[in-house]
Amino acid sequence: MMKNKLLNLAFALVALAAGFAAAPASATVAITPTAVLIEGRQRYADVTLINTSDLVDSYEMSWRHTRMTPGTGAYTESDTAPTPEFDLAQHLVFSPRRITLAPHASQKVRMALRLGGQLPPPGDYRTHFYLSQMASNPQNGGIEAETGTTNAVTIRVSISVPVIYRVGVSDATAKIGDVRPQANKKEGRIDLVVPVTKSESAFGILGELNVVYESADGSKRHIGGMSNAHIFREISQRDFVVPLGVNTLQGGQLRITYKEAGGDRVYDTK
Repeated sequence: MMKNKLLNLAFALVALAAGFAAAPASATVAITPTAVLIEGRQRYADVTLINTSDLVDSYEMSWRHTRMTPGTGAYTESDTAPTPEFDLAQHLVFSPRRITLAPHASQKVRMALRLGGQLPPPGDYRTHFYLSQMASNPQNGGIEAETGTTNAVTIRVSISVPVIYRVGVSDATAKIGDVRPQANKKEGRIDLVVPVTKSESAFGILGELNVVYESADGSKRHIGGMSNAHIFREISQRDFVVPLGVNTLQGGQLRITYKEAGGDRVYDTK
C-alpha cells in the first residue's frame, strides 16, 4: 500500500536573497520525448527534432553508451553498454542519420528494433540517442559537410536521450528517504533534496517527482517537481534536487510523491 505520511515543517525557512539567478542558456534545438521506452510487442519508436532558431541548422545522430552515477545521477560516458550481455545499440537502427532543418521546422527520426533469435533475460537494456548540432558555414548559407580535416565540423549543441528496451514486466520498487530542504543562495530559492532508493532489480525506473505544499488553512498547491527523475538499473540510490517555486515556507506540510513518469503507478509518497 502507498504510504501517506506527511513531512512536517517544524521550522520556518526564511526568504532567500533574490537577484543572483543566472540567465539560462538558450538552446536552439529541442527533442521530444526526452526518454524513449520500447516494451512488449513494440518494435518502433519515434523522436522529433525541432529547430527552434531563426537559422537553417543541421544535426547528426549516433548512439552513445553512458552509465549513471549513484547519488548524483550524473552520466559518465563508457566504451561498453551498461549491460554488456546485450548491447542495445547493436540491435537498434534509425533513419535518417543527418538532417537539415529550416527555421522552426521539425522532423521525426524513427528507431527500429532488430532482434534475431532468443530475447535477452527480463530487464532494462539501454543506450543513448546522441544528437550533435553542426556549425553553419556562412559561405554557402548551409552546413559545412565533414571533409576529414580537423576543423571542418564544429559541434555547437549536443543532446543525449536515453533509449530503453524493456523485456518483461518491471518488478522495481522505490522508497523516499529523509527529505531535507536547503537554501540555494545563488539562484535565490529553496531546493528540496529527495533521496530515493530503488530495489535491487534488473529493471530501472523512469520516474517523476512532485511536491505539494499544504498550508495550515488546508489549501494545497504544487510548488515543485522533476519530470526526469530516473533511476537506471545499474544504480539503486539517487539524490534528486528539486527546485521549489517559493522562497519562503511558514508551517504547513509538504507531500512528496515519486511516481511513474507519464503513468499512474505511485512508488512512494511521504
